[in-house]
Formats: sequence, C-alpha cells, structure tokens
Amino acid sequence: MSKQALAQAMDFDSPYVSHMESGRRMPGGDFARLADEALNAGKAIWPALGNHEQAGTKETR
Repeated sequence: MSKQALAQAMDFDSPYVSHMESGRRMPGGDFARLADEALNAGKAIWPALGNHEQAGTKETR
C-alpha cells in the first residue's frame, strides 16, 4: 500500500504518515490503531507503538 493510500484509509495527510514512517514524529494510539486496521495487521502495530504513549510522547495531527 502506498503512503498516500494508507493516509487516505486512515484519514491523515500523507506527509504526516511519512513523518511517522521516517521516525520524525512518534505515533500515538489513534495513529497506531488506524494503521493497524488499514493494513489489516491483526493488532500487531498498536501494541508495538503503545510504548511511545507510555513514555509520554504525544501525537499531533
């Protein structure tokens, strides 16, 4: 899936998805949940990214 298609499926801007992928921003729970659903990842993404929220990192759209 392209970044643009993923962004559309998640209702995010494609530059935002690119920032998450490159590590320039740390994703929050909302992003992780939506990515998991859009990619049909079987809830593998959300738990892995949830550690960032526990560390106090906040997501911004």
